[in-house]
Amino acid sequence: PVPAVRPHAHNVSHRGRPVLDASPISLTLQGGRTLGTGERVRSEARREVRDSVRPVAPVKSAVVADRFNELRLRLGDHELELRAYDEGIAYRWVLALGDSVTVRAEQASFAVAGQAEALVGIDTTFMTHYEPVYHRVRLDTLSHGRRALLPALISLQGGPKIAITESQLEDYAGMYLVSRDGGGVAGEFPRAALRDSARNDRDVVVTQRADWLARTSGRRALPW
Repeated sequence: PVPAVRPHAHNVSHRGRPVLDASPISLTLQGGRTLGTGERVRSEARREVRDSVRPVAPVKSAVVADRFNELRLRLGDHELELRAYDEGIAYRWVLALGDSVTVRAEQASFAVAGQAEALVGIDTTFMTHYEPVYHRVRLDTLSHGRRALLPALISLQGGPKIAITESQLEDYAGMYLVSRDGGGVAGEFPRAALRDSARNDRDVVVTQRADWLARTSGRRALPW
C-alpha cells in the first residue's frame, strides 16, 4: 500500500490549553501541484522582533507593539512563514515560482478545540459590502451556502476567544469561513471573476467565474 501523504498543519495552545488542534494548510497550483503536502523542509530560519509601529491615524494607541517570534521553513521554491505574537499567530506562503502562477485552490483550516460559537456576519452570495448585522451562531450552521465574513470571533466554551482575519490582501481571493468536517471552520475562497455586470453605481454582480482563485506574480508573499 502507498502511505497517505499528510499536509502541513498548525496547532495553537494558550497557557497550556489547546485552542486549535492540528489544522491542515496547503496551496494547489495549476497542473495539480500542491504546496504543503509531502514536502521536505530544506532549511529553517528563526528571528525575534521587538519593535513598535506608530499608526498614521491612531485609533486606540499612538504606539503599537510589534513583538513576535518568526519561523521560516524553506521548502524548495517556496517558503512557509509563521509568526507567534503575544496575543495571536499568523502564517503565509512566500513564493519563488517564476514570473506568474495560477492558484487553483487553498486549504486553510481552523480545527477549533472544543465546543464553541461564533459572532459573525453572514453572506450567501459572494457579494457583500461588509456591513451586515453580526449574529451568534454555532459553527456547524455555516453550511449549505451560509458563509461567515471576516473578521470572525469564535468563543471557546470556558476559554479564550479566537479572532480570525486576513491582511495584505491584494490580487488574491478574499477568505470566507464555512463549517469543517471534524469540527471547527475552514476557508472558502471565491473563484476569480471573468465577467461581471453593474446593477448600479455600487453593486457589480459576477456573471462568469474561472476555475481558479488567482493569477498573480510567482515571486511574492501571499496574504497573511
